[in-house]
Amino acid sequence: MLSRLWLLALVVTCLCGFSASSHAQTPTPTPAPIQMALSSPFARTVKPLTVMGKNGKWVPIAITLSNSGDSVTGQVQLQLAPIQGGSFQYRPNTYTADVELPTNSSKRIWLYARLDRADIGGFEVSFSGRGFRELNQRVPVTLPDPEQREVMVVSDSDIGLDDTLRSLRSNLLFRSQKMPTNNFTTGMTPIVPFSFAKDLVPDRWIGFESADMVVLGDFPHIALSPTQITALRGYVEGGGTLIVMGGANAARLSSSPLKDLWPMMPSTSVSASSSEVAEIVSRNVDNPQNGGDRLGGAPVVVTRGKLTSDAILREGTMAQPLFAKRDVGAGTVLYLSYDPSQPPFKGWSGQGKLWRDLFVQASQLKTLETVDGSFLAASYTNMGGGYPSSYNVDNGAPSSLTDRLLQALSHAEQLTMPPVSRIAWFLALYVFFLVPLNYAVLRIIDRRELAWVTIPVIVVVFSVWAYTEALSIRGRAILTRQMDVVQSTIGSKQGRVDTLFWLFSPRRTTYDVSTVGQNAALSDYANMNGGEQGEFNISQPLDGTGFKIDAVPVRMWTDRAFASQSLGDLKQGLSLNGTTIHNGLGIDLYGLVWVQDQRITSLGALKNGDSVSLLPANDKTPKFGADAPGAIIRAAQLTAIFDKSSQANSIPQAALTAALGDGFGKYNTAPMLVAWGKNSVAPFSIGVDNGQGRQMTLFIFRTPKSPARLAASEATVQNVAFEPFTPGQSPVQGGLAFFDCDKVPNSKSLVLNVRGTGISRYSAQMYSARSRFEPIRSVPLDQMVRFEAWNIHQSRWQPIVGKMRIDASPAGGWNFSAPIPSQWVRRPDDSLRVRVRLANAGAQVSSLGISG
Repeated sequence: MLSRLWLLALVVTCLCGFSASSHAQTPTPTPAPIQMALSSPFARTVKPLTVMGKNGKWVPIAITLSNSGDSVTGQVQLQLAPIQGGSFQYRPNTYTADVELPTNSSKRIWLYARLDRADIGGFEVSFSGRGFRELNQRVPVTLPDPEQREVMVVSDSDIGLDDTLRSLRSNLLFRSQKMPTNNFTTGMTPIVPFSFAKDLVPDRWIGFESADMVVLGDFPHIALSPTQITALRGYVEGGGTLIVMGGANAARLSSSPLKDLWPMMPSTSVSASSSEVAEIVSRNVDNPQNGGDRLGGAPVVVTRGKLTSDAILREGTMAQPLFAKRDVGAGTVLYLSYDPSQPPFKGWSGQGKLWRDLFVQASQLKTLETVDGSFLAASYTNMGGGYPSSYNVDNGAPSSLTDRLLQALSHAEQLTMPPVSRIAWFLALYVFFLVPLNYAVLRIIDRRELAWVTIPVIVVVFSVWAYTEALSIRGRAILTRQMDVVQSTIGSKQGRVDTLFWLFSPRRTTYDVSTVGQNAALSDYANMNGGEQGEFNISQPLDGTGFKIDAVPVRMWTDRAFASQSLGDLKQGLSLNGTTIHNGLGIDLYGLVWVQDQRITSLGALKNGDSVSLLPANDKTPKFGADAPGAIIRAAQLTAIFDKSSQANSIPQAALTAALGDGFGKYNTAPMLVAWGKNSVAPFSIGVDNGQGRQMTLFIFRTPKSPARLAASEATVQNVAFEPFTPGQSPVQGGLAFFDCDKVPNSKSLVLNVRGTGISRYSAQMYSARSRFEPIRSVPLDQMVRFEAWNIHQSRWQPIVGKMRIDASPAGGWNFSAPIPSQWVRRPDDSLRVRVRLANAGAQVSSLGISG
């Protein structure tokens, strides 16, 4: 018995030792040979990665792939993902790029996705191919409030600018310059900054589209790759705003590969004079209280240099500029000679007004939209909520100006329904032949058993007849229509091109869609019609060429629309020398119209290589008022450009309204040149013959700095905002309407003219009889309208005394006119801020102008 116990103990000991030995020899799992990491310049959090984007805009995702094993070839895919637990009504498109990954290599791949659904929850990124396990990651996506601004800060070190921007709380920094209703409950800030190192600068210009502006921080620009430099340059030329900060960075900025964009060529860095510091303070701090407000302590370092010929001085002097602006292509470059991210600006009380001034001077470009509002509204219902007020859910009505343009382009006989009477007669004949006539004939010949033959024959005959009739209406031809909107600055050789492309297919098939536009971002125009027909892949070549759509499905006798954003090569551009305009675009222009001071000068056609003399309309020429697009089109005499059907469908007016905005003409804008072209600057291809195609191009060239003989006689209204009264601020409803007037004429006699509605009873004598306003409490508040201007020298709002005239119209129309002292105008940027106190819920300003 004892021997058996010893034998059992020996066996157990051996087994335990073997198990321990086996466990000790188990190898440690080796990492997979292929690894994938994700990042983005719009990251709200890095670990885990969370990205912020805007509806209808492109968002860049950087995908870093590393391979320690054998060489592989695969495809990176990015797709929109629904919110957790949800599903899309229509499957989204997939963005792809083919990748070759050699042994012991690492690559960074950029993919760009457009947010075209309201119920998006994130991105799903995958890398797959033969011979390795598929890699997958999900990135959550959040959307900012429409009132917030997004600022990208490129810096290799923590300069603290993002903390400064995040700390600003002024209502005037919101997009509409008023506080959102949910600001107190969510802690919302007006500016959402994104700070990242230079290696996360996207390689395509469209990757900056979601940003309101991009700030170049303290890093050597020569360290950027050629594709990143091209992307930043394209961002400006495509309508973006780039901010360059000087300070102690003169040497770095003077050697930058982007220096040809600067409004000023920096040469050295010096300490600012006391008068320059005082000017910076007076412009941005209303009532300095201490040394910090006055920028005491550390010296203010500024860069010195020479302004370019097309630069606009906003602050300082021509010899010592402090703030300058330059329009390049469709965008803007803002140059600050000082660096507000460095002492003594950190924690400075003037940061709010400084950044508000930068936002006012930023590019205000209008672009064609790529997502239909009703399509977003349809996806929004999947989230379990009602429709946002900004979405138009009536599929029969245009939800945006771009949708209105698409409806104008899609007017075609092939899409018209036949008259109801024609359909009724066809159905009546079909029923008559199928039942009574068929029965009567078979009964007469006494062969009713043949009904099983005659009925199919009648059905086939009428089916062939119906198809033949439909074919006569719908046709066999492919129809395409393309509208390009080119926007740039006179003198620039590049511009932004927004394209809307409409396709009608006579059969059920797929098309491969592409465009020759430079670095084009291409996708469908996201609407209900396209969503119902199915999704497709959008390939994004790694060589920087334009996107391509592979096998997009289109049903028989159905249409589908596409949209792209690209950069246009304008050759030698459109130049203005004195009063002579020269066409070096390589394209013939038609219907040239010069718009200045809300008046129009028609210039006719301008062939490539030719010139035309410009004489602006005089003061006796009537202003076009609110019907600006209609007046421009009438002056352009478009019968030589558009056929009768295009004009009948209002294609020119829809394109012009979409490009300029619905409110264009209400206030005076900077001088511009509007022209038309018969051919496309970024033609589309659908993989087969475009069939019966029609191409049209609208050109809009702005002139930020005009020669003396073309100087405007009326100020431009650059920014309009309304701030409603809050409870406790005023016992009545109403608010303050703010107007930022720019390019105020350099005249000793300036006149303010304001027109409005909503005032039916008012004492006009108060304005003409008194040199100053009475206190608000002594005037009936429900009839109160008060005009004020910001006196830059006294740092306070100054009442404007003038005459009020009221008409007898049912709308309660009124006109106000008053002289303005020229010393109130801020020089050298020729700007003046005006506000109107409207202590009446029904009162509103229709137009405002300052003439000299």
